[in-house]
Amino acid sequence: MRTLTVILLCLLATVSTAFAAGLEVTLTGGDVTGDVRGQGTASVEALAVNTGSSEVTGVRIAVYYSTQDLEPANPDTADWRIHEFIFEPPLQPGKSTKLMFTDEDAAEYVLIEVRYVASGLSLSYNGTPATLDYPMEFQGGVHYIATRDLVNLVGGSLGYDNSTYEVTLNRAGIELRFKGGSVKINGHNVGLQNPVIEVDGRTFVPLKEFCRHLDIGVTHSTGTNQIILSGE
Repeated sequence: MRTLTVILLCLLATVSTAFAAGLEVTLTGGDVTGDVRGQGTASVEALAVNTGSSEVTGVRIAVYYSTQDLEPANPDTADWRIHEFIFEPPLQPGKSTKLMFTDEDAAEYVLIEVRYVASGLSLSYNGTPATLDYPMEFQGGVHYIATRDLVNLVGGSLGYDNSTYEVTLNRAGIELRFKGGSVKINGHNVGLQNPVIEVDGRTFVPLKEFCRHLDIGVTHSTGTNQIILSGE
């Protein structure tokens, strides 16, 4: 049996790219195999790039194939194939990931549309979107942030006291010393409503509590899923 293999990108005058709020999806490669045009099996690759300031937890894309290598005359009634992807861990701002999928009875020409983007929590400090090395944790109704990410965002320095086994955080004349469920602010013991936790060997602290101790304002908009930090 004769097998027809066509490289998708060679058939496109321009690479198909779709945009949505905070996400860009670009066709990067693939092929169609089969011996009847328009009835082959497509294996497609695309690149998703988070261009926004919030983490992206998932995306729904629609894919269109054409035996005439033309855009659909009526997009509303055209045969769009739907694919959904969940990003675990979430796709952070500025990061990218590869999407791979297959379709039966597919032709060579491909268009991609982004139909829906699921965004996670966004975080900013004094109007600057946060770039986190480690995704924030959400436990017991509390948002946790990696200690290193917090310092990188709002400034300050981190250390460790080998004699007391305490992590130290210094910022703008305020020293926090903490371990477990207690914290010292400039030498004074203060109880924590939510304990410091460890995730994969890294220290995470309750975001709102620690910002309050560091004199940093916190505004949480549940409608837009944003936490806005502000301070000197």
